[in-house]
Amino acid sequence: MFTFFFWRKVESSSIKRIAWHRLGGGTLAVEFQSGAVYRYNGVPRWLYGALMAAYDGGESLGSEFHYQVKRGGYEYALVS
Repeated sequence: MFTFFFWRKVESSSIKRIAWHRLGGGTLAVEFQSGAVYRYNGVPRWLYGALMAAYDGGESLGSEFHYQVKRGGYEYALVS
């Protein structure tokens, strides 16, 4: 599963790890603490960078993800 992604483990109450790949105009993969993995299509590189910058700056990754990606209307699919 997602062997072409470079997963980044994060410390978040909702997200376990996250990855981005340029495939398909930008694909964001997110594994939640529940174990569910979702793929979000069309997510630009700059948005992934903004999520990681917010996380590295001490902001809530879950909140940023919800605001930037979930509310952004990106197509998504449950992978596992």
